[in-house]
Amino acid sequence: MLRKLGSQQIRDHWGEIKPAILAAFPRAPGNVEQWMNKLLLKTLQDEAHVWIGLDEENKISLVVVTAFVIDPCGEEKHLLIYALYGFKTIPRNLAIEVPVVLMQFAKDTDCKAVVAYSSVPSVVSLSEKIGADTKTTYLQWRIQ
Repeated sequence: MLRKLGSQQIRDHWGEIKPAILAAFPRAPGNVEQWMNKLLLKTLQDEAHVWIGLDEENKISLVVVTAFVIDPCGEEKHLLIYALYGFKTIPRNLAIEVPVVLMQFAKDTDCKAVVAYSSVPSVVSLSEKIGADTKTTYLQWRIQ
């Protein structure tokens, strides 16, 4: 079961959420502590959202962070899956539930699309199977 956390729940579970977000980013941007503090602030201000997936024992097995982004040219609002991390193998039903729930949330908040980027082949493959357009590749040049 995937559910969106409120501000108090984010504070209560930050000790579990923070390591999951860090694990989702092999190379965290810039100063890691500053970045994590900004991300926490954004979630507490509801500018970013934390979702958790629970296993059969009601323990957190998945953390998802989303945020709204605006396409700079088309000016369309999109829901970006900013981070996704499973503490262990994500059950297939939860893996399928995530995009369904996020697409409904996106629709309810007037988004035109749910967007994400991933370097995990199984995530890309499953996304394609459930209807995502996976033809585009995210490219990045790091500036030293």
